Amino acid sequence: MRARIAWFIILTLLTSMLTIDNAAPGTIYVDDDGPADYTSIQDAIDAAQPGDEVYVYEGVYQESLIINKQITLRGENKRAVIECAPQEHGITVTADSVHIEGFTITFPSEGYYGIELNDADNCLIKNCNISSGYGGIHCYRGEGLTVMGTVCYETSYGISAVGLKNAVIRENFFIGTTRGIDFGSDTRNNTFFYNTFLGNIQDAYDESSDNHWNYNNVGNYWEKYNGIDEDEDGIGDTKYPIDPVEKGNFDYYPLMEPYAGIDIFPPDILELTAHPQIQVPNGSINITCVIIDNVEVNHTYINITLQNGSFLNESLKRVGSTDSYYYNVTFAVKGIYYYYVWANDTNNNSIKSSMQLFVVAYKPQANFSYSPPDPTDLDTITFDASASTDPDGTIENYTWDLGGGTVKYGKIVTHKYTENSPPIYTVTLTVYDDDGAWDSMEKSLFIANVPPVANFSFYPDHAVVGQNVTFTDSSYDPDG
Repeated sequence: MRARIAWFIILTLLTSMLTIDNAAPGTIYVDDDGPADYTSIQDAIDAAQPGDEVYVYEGVYQESLIINKQITLRGENKRAVIECAPQEHGITVTADSVHIEGFTITFPSEGYYGIELNDADNCLIKNCNISSGYGGIHCYRGEGLTVMGTVCYETSYGISAVGLKNAVIRENFFIGTTRGIDFGSDTRNNTFFYNTFLGNIQDAYDESSDNHWNYNNVGNYWEKYNGIDEDEDGIGDTKYPIDPVEKGNFDYYPLMEPYAGIDIFPPDILELTAHPQIQVPNGSINITCVIIDNVEVNHTYINITLQNGSFLNESLKRVGSTDSYYYNVTFAVKGIYYYYVWANDTNNNSIKSSMQLFVVAYKPQANFSYSPPDPTDLDTITFDASASTDPDGTIENYTWDLGGGTVKYGKIVTHKYTENSPPIYTVTLTVYDDDGAWDSMEKSLFIANVPPVANFSFYPDHAVVGQNVTFTDSSYDPDG
């Protein structure tokens, strides 16, 4: 019964359709039959500006794509099919914050993948089908990847990774693969939950001991799991081991049935940043973020605490039909402004970001000198920040990072480097003014080694032939 339910869900997933997004500024359209902006996906990617969306209509595209800029690549209802060229990846991603959604990718060659991410951070792969070939998705380094709602079907590898950190792999299906998940020993803090593993030779292989196979008391569905659920809460009563067993990885909350698609996930708020973080009075501050959801984002708001203690609460603006949002604001009153972003989805799951800040003020200017100018590991060095200034107030704090884990405070500080390894230390001064603004200056400091002094004596002073002479070493090293 469990297997029949699982396969029914998979067939439904593979044939499900999505609604087509409306046209929006910053969107480039691709249709292999015309008459869109382009008939080639790669041509559209090359023409796109960072932040644009490339929307691909239904069709079969025999291309190998390279994405080297921050864009959203969106396919029509998984009916936009990318057939991988021989000996090439279907999509290669080398830029941060790339979003790929709604594609079917087929026939990756031996040693190649439907999607290859190379040292790319904060990327999203959503609602894709990858089938009939060597590899589904491969990640080389990078962090912050999210893969959700994606099917890897009859591939040698579903998702594999080397050096990947802080990724979320959720709500995906691995069907008929040789190895569904393959994560190397240098992967860290990656989380897997609500995934379904069916008919694989090996479901998962995790050589790291620092990944997580469940989240918030929810794990994954494993067809091979034979545990029981006495309390009928939908979670198996015994843990499920992840290969290789000697690494000690377990799914502690294995699901008794495949995830049925009931949406309990709030949106994710990513890359929340104020540009610039310190702005002069009446200057424009642009607050940006990326908000994604496994179904659809509904409402988004920003809340800013004002200097009089009241709050500004406004809707964020969306960039076309992308996952990017922004809010522009100016303030005349100087000070520290705290803000957060709140969002919910169409199923009313909501989330609030952590508190962030920006400062309205005229920045101070950090500056310092040190003496002696060519220090050795015998010298006590004086660091002097008296040349630092603040155009509209006073500097309240001087923080020195002297390297090697040493931090000191004050306008003038002293320090002695007892070792000259490494010979170059990075010294950073950060000054904070009375408005909460800050500035930093960094200098590289070379600490010279004092060489040893060679010396010796001998006796007698005037030896003759045949007489024994005694030599005595009196060499020394002043700093070692």
